[in-house]
Amino acid sequence: MYKFLIKSFKKPTLFGADIDEVFSKLINDKSPENSLVIKSYIIQKEDEKLEEYLLKEVRIKRMLLANYAIELLSKRLNGYKGQQAYIISWIFGAMMFFLSSIIFFWFLNFQLYKIDHSNFNYTGTSTSFDFLYYTIKTITFGDIELIKPISVLARISETCSFFTIGIFFLVIVVSIVLSMKQDKVNENVKLTTELMNSESLTLITYMKEEFGLEIKSAFGEIKNIDDSLKKLKDIIDKIF
Repeated sequence: MYKFLIKSFKKPTLFGADIDEVFSKLINDKSPENSLVIKSYIIQKEDEKLEEYLLKEVRIKRMLLANYAIELLSKRLNGYKGQQAYIISWIFGAMMFFLSSIIFFWFLNFQLYKIDHSNFNYTGTSTSFDFLYYTIKTITFGDIELIKPISVLARISETCSFFTIGIFFLVIVVSIVLSMKQDKVNENVKLTTELMNSESLTLITYMKEEFGLEIKSAFGEIKNIDDSLKKLKDIIDKIF
């Protein structure tokens, strides 16, 4: 909860607080051995087992897919798409926090009752579900007749769940809405786009030096590349 609160009130960033420094270094260093894409995706340890002709085909295919993804993502990140990427990222994080908090307090309340029935005044029959319902109702400023917290521990649990998931969640939403007005997101999107363009140029150079091929001519070297590109585009379309 503390980490999520601190992160939410910081200036919004697309991938992390150190994006400016890290990305700037990568943009200025265009050597293939330091390229993120080449190190993490194009060159893999499993390639050592492949024969030379198959190794060439596999790496060319990866470079074509990577370059296509970079170009497509670079277009999508600009303008509203960049803002949308940040919003989607935050919504996912917020929902994970919200769901994990509900599960945690559901488990806590249920275990308090199982350990000592005197912690709650419970008159229902579906114990597990009723305590889930009780936890959710606590968040929405309500209560249920079936379950009443009696002991100090039970009341502390109810107070904590109300604060953590109710008031706290509202504060986070307000802070994010306000922070979206800042220019930091746009700056990070621009820097990310520059990095992608730099990675694309590095890939093109690497392909020419390593295999003596241009991007356009490389498509003729790989079978069924169009199908792979279409599947990749469908995945990116779902994200953006």
